[in-house]
Amino acid sequence: ESFLFLCRVFFFVMYFSPLIFFFFLMIRRPPRSTLSSSSAASDVYKRQVSTQSTGASGEGVQPQEYTLVKLKVKGAKDHPVFAPFAAIIGDMDVILPGATLRTETVIGQTNCWVSSEFAYKAYVVSTPSGKKEVFIMTARAARNLCFQGIPVNDVLNGEPEPLFEIEGSQMVGLPLSAPYCKYDTIYTLPMASISETKGTGIVMSVPSDSCDDYVNFTTLLAKPAYREKLGIKDEWVTPFEVIPIIEIPGELGRDAAKVTVEKLGITSAKDTAKLEEAKKIVYQAGFYQGVMIAGPFAGCKVAEAKVKMMKEMTDNEIGLRYFEPTKEVISRSGDECVVALCDQWFIEYGKEDWKKSVTEHVEQMDMYFPGIRNGFEETLNWLSDWPCSRTFGLGTTLPCDASNSMIIDSLSDSTIYMAYYTVAHFFHGTADGNSCLDASAPNQYGIKPDMMTSLVWNYIMHGTGSAEECNKATGISAEVVEKMRTEFSYWYPVDLRVSAKDLIQNHLTMFLYNHAAIWPANKELWPKSIYCNGHIQVNNEKMSKSKGNFIMLRQAVNTYGADCTRIACADAGDSMDDANFVSKTAEDFIMRLTTLVDQCKELTTKVAEYRTGEFTIFDKIFANTVNAIVDATSSHYAKMSFRMALGSAYHELTKEFNQYKLACESNNMHADLVRRYTTTITLLMQPLAPHVSEHIWTEVLGEKGSVVNAPFPTADPIEYSMHVASRVIADVCKEIRIQAQKNAKKRNVDEICVYVATTFLPWQMSALETLKRIYAANGNSFPADTTKQVQAAKESWLTKEVMPDAMAFMAFIRQNAEKYGEDAIGSTPSIDDADLLSSIAEYVAKTSGVQKVHVLTREDETYPEHKSAKSKVRPGEPSVAFPPVRK
Repeated sequence: ESFLFLCRVFFFVMYFSPLIFFFFLMIRRPPRSTLSSSSAASDVYKRQVSTQSTGASGEGVQPQEYTLVKLKVKGAKDHPVFAPFAAIIGDMDVILPGATLRTETVIGQTNCWVSSEFAYKAYVVSTPSGKKEVFIMTARAARNLCFQGIPVNDVLNGEPEPLFEIEGSQMVGLPLSAPYCKYDTIYTLPMASISETKGTGIVMSVPSDSCDDYVNFTTLLAKPAYREKLGIKDEWVTPFEVIPIIEIPGELGRDAAKVTVEKLGITSAKDTAKLEEAKKIVYQAGFYQGVMIAGPFAGCKVAEAKVKMMKEMTDNEIGLRYFEPTKEVISRSGDECVVALCDQWFIEYGKEDWKKSVTEHVEQMDMYFPGIRNGFEETLNWLSDWPCSRTFGLGTTLPCDASNSMIIDSLSDSTIYMAYYTVAHFFHGTADGNSCLDASAPNQYGIKPDMMTSLVWNYIMHGTGSAEECNKATGISAEVVEKMRTEFSYWYPVDLRVSAKDLIQNHLTMFLYNHAAIWPANKELWPKSIYCNGHIQVNNEKMSKSKGNFIMLRQAVNTYGADCTRIACADAGDSMDDANFVSKTAEDFIMRLTTLVDQCKELTTKVAEYRTGEFTIFDKIFANTVNAIVDATSSHYAKMSFRMALGSAYHELTKEFNQYKLACESNNMHADLVRRYTTTITLLMQPLAPHVSEHIWTEVLGEKGSVVNAPFPTADPIEYSMHVASRVIADVCKEIRIQAQKNAKKRNVDEICVYVATTFLPWQMSALETLKRIYAANGNSFPADTTKQVQAAKESWLTKEVMPDAMAFMAFIRQNAEKYGEDAIGSTPSIDDADLLSSIAEYVAKTSGVQKVHVLTREDETYPEHKSAKSKVRPGEPSVAFPPVRK
């Protein structure tokens, strides 16, 4: 089986490879690729750059550049730690290489930190001028260094063996000479938080601008007993003071670390969370706003001084450039990757004109959720040169590589494979209509891989040249070439690309870049939309075999059925947030779908018993509600919001139908609406539960043909008046029930008064006119500062007395207008609340649990005690009150 799989892969690549070769020719014009020796995370055994697609872990990890500052051990051979190794050291200097990201801070050193928790190794490092020095560092750092063009024990690109080892505890108290330092001699001191897997294990201490350094150094400075406990001599600590080196505008001033530590209340090096927060504050403020006040570059901005100091140090060989991955990268061979200096071809993503065209296209694309678009915008801001070549494995020869020794890496050659799909059946389809991927049978057109030259691909993809020219050059029938061109033109562009959110930072952004490069003059062929999903959880836990909650797709289908599995996936969540597959949801829908089938059977069987003729108010409300649900569900599907679609198509529609059924109990349901309900819910649920929907459609409803071929339900225009009627009925019934429950123990709740308004008050009419004017002036929409505009106009009707009610009234009207349009701003109420509620008083009483409902206008003076209730009334918003208890 493995051999057969490899045969299929190889056969597929034979046809796919010429297309990739052609694509890279297009990307190359104008030049968008370069060859250089560059640092990249690499597999040390295969000498292969590890990218997102070739690594086992460490996706998107980039090299981090450090400077190794040479801290020279004074009198090393005479020191007890190094004396046993004097013969090995000879005349060489012993160096503690302090790895730093901020070279400009070397002038503020007060000491050097080492770890007592692990052993350090000694290696001979050769400088560019040929001088040899003994570096004391971790084995990991030595391994990284020798892959970066710096011989370690005269070894390049290998595994250098240490000359000797020294326990970290023995390293404390070493006298050091530090470049640019105010003090002639500084000493090594212990720090518990140093990691063996980051940097060299040697850390410069600059307490003025490093919160970690400040807390650890001032703790030693202030606590003699603590120094004694650690075996630290006073002369290694007490003569030294914090050296201000950077001035930051504002409260941080010249003591950024001190001010931030005190402000956050950090008292110990164990306050790791607060220290991390402090580090971010000081680093960002210092680097982007700070100015040097000491050292050779005093007066320069910190960002500028860093570059100048790095150059000066490397030019004078008192510092070395050093790289390592920003986090651990493991290759597929299981080895930890280093940052190696490799000959590598790069695609120059980020070139200004190229980036500009892609950025403009992203602004126009449908990304479904803001987080997706934000991800692309962030990636476009940093994505630049990307390694695109490798030296082993299956793949396509890189067109721009004259040595023909490099092939295109498996991420860069897979960004436009969907273009291949448009014509793949010409290469893999046999004469009997089957597909053949293992070369056991020829394709029906006799096309061989070497016939698919760039000339042919150029005609298929761009229409450049002619089918006849392709025929003469390759032997492929002109008719077949023309068919391939037609197929590509029909299927392209990519209307929707669905992928994982973690691929935005590479694959998906390159997907956009490469379309822009291959079809620069035809944006109609660029992708139209991209949807990204998060990872998946099961019952609010990360899915993993170790937890025993790993669910295979076939297992889920066997357990819950295909449709219930699909529904649970839909309900798992929309947007880029991690989806949560809830087993109970899948289980519950087994019964819910069964109930839906039974319900449709019963309704269809009894359809002849239902009422016909004119629609009642409840019929009209339900029909309008169905229209709204159809519109909403259609919108949710279009936005790839499947959880929302499930909510409207199933939960909301079944709830509204049950409400309609309850309202019609004394007058029966309307046959047309019963039929509409069964067909609508079947069609709305079809994308989520296709098998159950197919069963209902053909076996229960008796419709001809498959449900998948049936058109999506259409909705009549939504009537705002019916929306208001529905809301009024629901609100009144709900409020009566609430008031009845509150008063049940205090008084008789058998009857209630419902107050209504049939016209707007004068100030409400004025408010509506003001809103209409603003709405029309802004293209039938309300600007964000609508309230400010109303207040600024200072119209005579807007008095202090009506101001609170007016603001609430206008907010209510705006909300409805934004959802239902201009009808919601009408000067005439959309319904007559009195007529509506009077006509269904019996229903309101029954639903609310009271015996008698009195519908009264706000002008009614029957009960003077109801003044407060009447003051709240406005069209579309009745209020309720119990008749006063008569003594």
